[in-house]
Amino acid sequence: MCEQQPDVVLLCSSILSTEAILRSIPMHKLKPDTIFADVLSVKQYPRNLFLEVNHQTTIILHYPPSKDDLFRNWVLEDCEHFLELRIVLRGSFCLQQVLPPEFGVICTHPMFGPESGKNGWGGLPFVFDNVRISENGGQARKCAQFLGIFEREVQPAAERIDGKNIQITRSETDSSHCFQGCRMVEMSCEEHDRHAAGSQFITHTIGRILSHLSLESTPINTKGYETLLQLKENTVSDSFDLYYGLFMYNVNATDQASCTTSFTSSACPSPGFPENKSVPRGGSAWSTS
Repeated sequence: MCEQQPDVVLLCSSILSTEAILRSIPMHKLKPDTIFADVLSVKQYPRNLFLEVNHQTTIILHYPPSKDDLFRNWVLEDCEHFLELRIVLRGSFCLQQVLPPEFGVICTHPMFGPESGKNGWGGLPFVFDNVRISENGGQARKCAQFLGIFEREVQPAAERIDGKNIQITRSETDSSHCFQGCRMVEMSCEEHDRHAAGSQFITHTIGRILSHLSLESTPINTKGYETLLQLKENTVSDSFDLYYGLFMYNVNATDQASCTTSFTSSACPSPGFPENKSVPRGGSAWSTS
């Protein structure tokens, strides 16, 4: 792939596997203005990973220490091989970025999945943050072209050839077959994660709680109950790795989880509830003994 010199490298990986995949890519084979993008459900984590800097320290051992050493007071103690040798740091720290500094970075999150987007992208939100896109050269143009894929949607057209239905995808330049694309939302990674913790993480949490209650459809479903059943189906179809990633890699999710636990314990009726009130006819009372 890298030898093909792509303009954009789009990481479509799970949250948990992203770092290993990124570090396995031979960056030296890519063009210097390559853009890296992701579609993870959390945004600060991939952004920080793309911009991460590895600190490498060049250490020179001298014995005896020379007079022009930059630092002379680091002594390596209790070291099997260099007992009482002075460690001298000459020069400065060597910083090696995971992505070369000239690479572009754009963090995106299509706010839909295979289930919610199966009938098209029209009007569905697509969040993006141009973290590091140079206005010089062609990087900005390539970024706009990449986002344009989601800004418009090309409708596949079914045509009959030799009596068979053949799906033919029209060219993007064929405006007669372009329909409304995503609702593009430019948003910082921090803001995205704040909103996602209060919406996406909570949605998956409630859905997984419902999946443990063995809920089934009844002949007298209310609209609200049908919504809960659909929520359960939508969330349990996603992997547990996704749910785990939403919790572990969103700094705001812990607070939401604590609030959910606290609210659940306070909202549920206790065995002594209601106190000093009569039980409605047809109801039941908890024993307080």
